[in-house]
Amino acid sequence: MNRHSALVIFTNAYNIHLSVGQGSEEGSLFSFAIIHEKDKRYRPILSSIPYFKTLEEAIEGIKGILILAKDTSTQMLTDPENSVAEIINPGSQEIDQSLVLNDDLIEKIIEELKKNQSVDTSTLVPRRV
Repeated sequence: MNRHSALVIFTNAYNIHLSVGQGSEEGSLFSFAIIHEKDKRYRPILSSIPYFKTLEEAIEGIKGILILAKDTSTQMLTDPENSVAEIINPGSQEIDQSLVLNDDLIEKIIEELKKNQSVDTSTLVPRRV
């Protein structure tokens, strides 16, 4: 995963679709896809080849990517000397966790993937009180 993909996932946390799939032949390997959706336009961010032996391994792969996207982007956006931070987060202000990929959202995504093998994060937007 590159920095651009990490930032897209991190800053569009409630506009991504994630899915895990398996080939139709018995014993086929699992793969995953992460797609950004904006205005009914779908843009692939990241996908794997059929590599994982089990559904659980594929989901753990996605979890690792989500954690890496969160950590990498947070580091980039809070570094006052990073040129990306100067544009997206001038002054290296504290990041509003309710607007970006955060630990709670990662856990909700993983729960949904375990249940349904796919998730549209727009359905996971927290309610404002």
